[in-house]
Amino acid sequence: MPKILPSKSDSPTRVVRLRWPGLLLFAAGIFVTVLLARHAHRDALAVSQREFGFAGQEIGLKVQERLHAHEHILRSGAGLFAVVDTLTRLQWRAYVQSLQIEKHWPGIQGVGFARLVPRGELAGHLEEVRRDGFPAYRVWPEDDREVYSAIEFLEPFTNRNLRAFGYDMLTEPTRRVAMERARDEGVAALTARVKLVQETTTDVQAGTLMFFPVYRGGLPMGSVSERQAALRGWVYSPYRMNDLMEGILGGWDSSSGKRIQLRVFDGEELSSEALLYDSQSPRRVDSAAIEEETCKVPITYAGRRWTLILTRWGWPMGASELIGVWGVGCAGAALSLLLAGLLHSLLNTRYNARRLAVRLTADLQRTTERLAVATGAGGVGVWDYEVASGALIWDDQMFQLYGIERSGFSGAYDAWRAGLHPDDRDRADEEIRRALRGEGDFNTEFRVLHPDGTIRHLQAKARVQRDEKGQPIRVLGTNWDITVRKQAEEELLRTLASERELSALKSTFVSMVSHEFRTPLGAILGAAEMLEEFHDRLTPEKRVTYFHLIRQEVLRLTGMLQDVLLQGQLDAGRVLFKEGAVDVNAVCREVVARMQGAFPRHPPVEYVNTVPDVRTLGDESLLEHVLSNLLTNAFKYSPNFTAVGLEVRHVDGEWIIVVQDRGIGIPEADQLALFSAFHRGGNVGSVKGSGVGLYIVRKCVELQGGRVEVDSEVGRGTSITLFFPWRPVELRP
Repeated sequence: MPKILPSKSDSPTRVVRLRWPGLLLFAAGIFVTVLLARHAHRDALAVSQREFGFAGQEIGLKVQERLHAHEHILRSGAGLFAVVDTLTRLQWRAYVQSLQIEKHWPGIQGVGFARLVPRGELAGHLEEVRRDGFPAYRVWPEDDREVYSAIEFLEPFTNRNLRAFGYDMLTEPTRRVAMERARDEGVAALTARVKLVQETTTDVQAGTLMFFPVYRGGLPMGSVSERQAALRGWVYSPYRMNDLMEGILGGWDSSSGKRIQLRVFDGEELSSEALLYDSQSPRRVDSAAIEEETCKVPITYAGRRWTLILTRWGWPMGASELIGVWGVGCAGAALSLLLAGLLHSLLNTRYNARRLAVRLTADLQRTTERLAVATGAGGVGVWDYEVASGALIWDDQMFQLYGIERSGFSGAYDAWRAGLHPDDRDRADEEIRRALRGEGDFNTEFRVLHPDGTIRHLQAKARVQRDEKGQPIRVLGTNWDITVRKQAEEELLRTLASERELSALKSTFVSMVSHEFRTPLGAILGAAEMLEEFHDRLTPEKRVTYFHLIRQEVLRLTGMLQDVLLQGQLDAGRVLFKEGAVDVNAVCREVVARMQGAFPRHPPVEYVNTVPDVRTLGDESLLEHVLSNLLTNAFKYSPNFTAVGLEVRHVDGEWIIVVQDRGIGIPEADQLALFSAFHRGGNVGSVKGSGVGLYIVRKCVELQGGRVEVDSEVGRGTSITLFFPWRPVELRP
């Protein structure tokens, strides 16, 4: 309906009354939008915080994994000392170089060995190292003490590591605590924060060391005292913490624009004295930068507890989260404006509708008359149902739709229900009641049963009129005949189903032909080429052999084509069971003779018939197809030309035919598929062969009321048993 705006004659009060509900709705929408945007902001912030926590946990796992790898390096070094009594410096260097530390574990300052030297062995130790090419070697500090620990090997033995040569780490309390723990417990041990002797005056970093004990072989180590007595020294690695953490994490914070700071503290005390690593030290922060949140991740390894502190600076959410929050706000504002506009338009339309009511009332009578003419011409019936009285009023078209006379209609609801098809009554009745309860409109399809038995399909639509309390008063509706449309729909569905079935059959046929026909065609062409090219040089016996091969493959290909044609006829239902008197013995012998001629190199079929000279009521053609397919498969899949058996017997009123071979057998999972793969449009290559022949066997046996059983074992052969409920014409046991 066109929009009619208030005219100039409308009062200002009338215009204001039309506008204020829309403004109020817009204000309410903005208020709800603000609440939703705040909720979206909280959700996005919570997601960002969870992701930040996951990042902290991931960094903690990386640190622990790298320390675990470093422990394995030290364990390997200790194992080297266990298998080599006197380890030379060159051997240690070769071992460390083979680890390719810089490639696989960047950040390790070196891998060394500190020898335990009692006071009485100090002079010998000094003389041994000096003879090794280091005349200035000394164990330092040079104070007199009961036992020394001298750094004897440290690779790479260059640059900073040269400063640690000969250093006695037992003289430094922090290192001594970790070394004694490793010695007494036989485990890897980390030190607290230390300053490495490798440090110079530039780029000084906090350091830590990991020790692993080396014991003399063949000594008991069950107790602390025994381990102390067996100690030979320590394999250890010094770590400069900045180098170590950068080697572990790489550029982990490059994508965040340095918005995340990682600090590692020794122990639980978060002080500058315990600080091992700071990813942004010294930290320069804008005056506008705000510390949003901190994540604390404790890790414990090798006797030390480290505390990882991740601090995120600036806005905690990324661009995608911000877009989501702003999207909620913008969408809410737009929706509020749209609803306000719609409400204003609705009120304006309602006002204009009232103005038109008088004019429309005058046209109502003429419209009613035109409607009656239109419904009659279109075959539409109109009905009126009064809920309180149960009276049902029909126009003339309704009686034609239901096939009854006006005199035969009582005008009650039950009379309408009685005209419906029995299978549709309850459903149509329930849909009327749902419409009366206000649970939906009445818009449905159902069938009507004419007194003469004719069934027609009708479409019905209705609207429920209610009073001020919402109670149903009357139902006004229409019916029209859709039988022609329903019949067209059913025919279309049948056509589509036939097209799909034809397409599936075509695809399966093409797949089977390309898979199965290739072998006999190739054999025929190959044998023919050999005869053509080498005819004069072939002996008569060879020529006969090639002719037999061609004949065998031609027969095989002909049989396969017959199988495909018969399969199509079976699927189309054009093969019928033609009952007649069948000489089972004669059919079996004829098929055996034909198959023996097609496969001359195979031993004769072991044919056993315990009920000779028998005639029974069956289908000779179908039986011949079944036996031909089974014997062909038995010959085809019997290696080394093993014998094939055929047995016929009669037990408890059933004719039983068994075809048995000693061939390759059928896997248990494929036995069912062999009889149904082609029929189901499956993969013809899922089992050996196309599956057409065995599918035909099953269909031909079932057409005669019989059944098929398979007993097969891979590598042992296959036995296929056919059961037929044939009635004997003549049975002479």
